[in-house]
Amino acid sequence: MNSAPLPSVPAPRRRRLWPWFVGAAAGCMLAAIATVVSAFLPGRDVAALHRAADAAFPHGLHRRVQVSLGVVGITTARLIVRGLDDVPAEARQALAAVKAASVGVYQLDIPATPAARARLLAQADEAMSRRGWMRMVGVSQPGQTVAVYADAAADPDGVQRLGVLVCDGRDVVIASVAADPASLLELLARPGGLMALR
Repeated sequence: MNSAPLPSVPAPRRRRLWPWFVGAAAGCMLAAIATVVSAFLPGRDVAALHRAADAAFPHGLHRRVQVSLGVVGITTARLIVRGLDDVPAEARQALAAVKAASVGVYQLDIPATPAARARLLAQADEAMSRRGWMRMVGVSQPGQTVAVYADAAADPDGVQRLGVLVCDGRDVVIASVAADPASLLELLARPGGLMALR
């Protein structure tokens, strides 16, 4: 008696996990590379102020240092500081308030003249007003000019973005920061804080 052949049952397909691991590793590596590269590129606000400074100083503006820390960089800094014992509480609180920061330090070929610093302020005002920012502070004294800009459309209760421009002799410092204003005000109001010095 011939028995009918049994239908063949396909072997269960084994899932391959290695492509997922390779994909995850590649994604982490790309994120790390993007973080490192972005740490050396200026933020948009710093770039706008840098273009204004370039236009104001035709004799040359040379980059000395430029660092940006976004969410990943600030979070990494917080994790590092958390493991250190000798970091003051004020520094920890300031780092907790900051969401992102970008700083550029530049040097002029020759010290800025009063006319060049006035041109810098006018160029920076124009560049930042095109971005919807307004100058909150402007101080010009012999040899030094300082301007602080804020995003005019920012939510007063949300994260605030500030841009700072300082020209002191041959040195130009341009910075931007995004921070939680409530945490910063609490830090400033502490005994010994900046508001206590007034």
